[in-house]
Amino acid sequence: MKIRGKEINKKWFENYWYYYKIHTIAGIFILILLVYSIVECANKVNPDATVSYIGALYFGEEFSADFEQKLSDCIDDIDGDGIKKIIFNSLTLSDDVKSEQDIAMQQKVQLEIAVGETYLYFMDKKYFDIYNEQGIFLDISEHVGEEGEPVYGIKAGKSPILHDLGIKEDTDVYVALRVMTAGDEKKAYKAASHANAVKIIKELYKTN
Repeated sequence: MKIRGKEINKKWFENYWYYYKIHTIAGIFILILLVYSIVECANKVNPDATVSYIGALYFGEEFSADFEQKLSDCIDDIDGDGIKKIIFNSLTLSDDVKSEQDIAMQQKVQLEIAVGETYLYFMDKKYFDIYNEQGIFLDISEHVGEEGEPVYGIKAGKSPILHDLGIKEDTDVYVALRVMTAGDEKKAYKAASHANAVKIIKELYKTN
């Protein structure tokens, strides 16, 4: 009877596998994706502020960690998770587009500008000039202690904090604050993210 049972079970499995192989594989794949997504969501920390660099320089993980360590205290915990999280997003572009990776990075920058969550940018001057002409930056003169003409970008090296982090005063990188797109001011998370970007600028260029 045991042998007969094994034969029946084997036959049943062979029939099942023949008819439902694709469904079973698809189900296992979906289950793996669901488990992975649940784990990712459980471990994900939502940023309270995102800062993006666009240019030819490279800012590594050490800079990102030091930047967050020096500036996280000045922002608000906008999602209430008890963590003040700043993400420094380094988008390094090659002057000569020679590979698929270069093209992909160019496309990533365009996507970031079009629909990104960043309100505070660091940009090489040539990129700052391009996007400033498109009118996407706000006058930050009141936040950086500059009087007179409007200021849409200020050299990163003028910030005591950034200077301590290794950005020299003559480095051709500008800090700029993006305008809020239509309707964003009515979205609590977006408005709070923008407010945190302003707090970071003020802290960066605080003189006393």
